Amino acid sequence: MSPCEQVIGTAQDIHFPDNEAAALEFAEAGNAYLTFVTTDGSNAVKISKNLDIDADDIDVSTQATDIKLIDNTALALRLMEGSTEYLRVTTTNSGEKIDVSTALQLDGAVDINGAVDCSGDVTFSDAQTISVADNLGFALRVMEGSNEYVRFTTTDG
Repeated sequence: MSPCEQVIGTAQDIHFPDNEAAALEFAEAGNAYLTFVTTDGSNAVKISKNLDIDADDIDVSTQATDIKLIDNTALALRLMEGSTEYLRVTTTNSGEKIDVSTALQLDGAVDINGAVDCSGDVTFSDAQTISVADNLGFALRVMEGSNEYVRFTTTDG
């Protein structure tokens, strides 16, 4: 056993001071790996190195969980496999978006409350229904610029 190695044979608690920016720190020289912050109102466990998780699941089912991202950043979050990017979250001010870089399969309903920009084909591979709002002068229009080609009117009467 090395001089710093400890063997604990029974359950133990480790207590560290309250209201400290680095109440307990695991570090190599001045290079922090894990820091326990007990500052009132800012309690946290800070991981300062890459986190390698070898478990099958990340389980947050015991509480509601927010994942907060850095603000005003083009690469706020990316899901990747090697160098292949699957998803990118951009938080740049006035340019917030989520880019999906691979095929996306949706097996449930989709409710879109904004503009849709399609640069490719839209294919319906089975019988589908397109529903439009009732009692509107132009519930759906097919246009190019200001040229209207088809208008679906759903006004009563």
